[in-house]
Amino acid sequence: MPALGIARQGLGRRLDSGSTAGEGMQNLLCAYLAGAVLLGLVLNASIGWWWADPVIALIVAAVAVNEGTESWCGDGCYGGTAP
Repeated sequence: MPALGIARQGLGRRLDSGSTAGEGMQNLLCAYLAGAVLLGLVLNASIGWWWADPVIALIVAAVAVNEGTESWCGDGCYGGTAP
C-alpha cells in the first residue's frame, strides 16, 4: 500500500489531479492504520502497554482529519491553505 500511495500521489501531482493525489493519501492512511495495529499489538504483547494502540490510533485519526480537511477545502478555502 505505501508504494501504491506514493505512486498515486506523484501521478496526481503530475496530472494536477486532486482526486488522484487524494486516493494516494487514502492508500497511505491505510498503511498507517495497518502499521499502527501491528505496533500496538507488539507493544501490548511485549511490554504490556495496553494503551499504546489507542494513542497511536488517535495520532492516525488526527492525520486523517487533517487530510480530510485539506481535501474538502481544496484550493478555494482559506486562501489555498487548510486551517
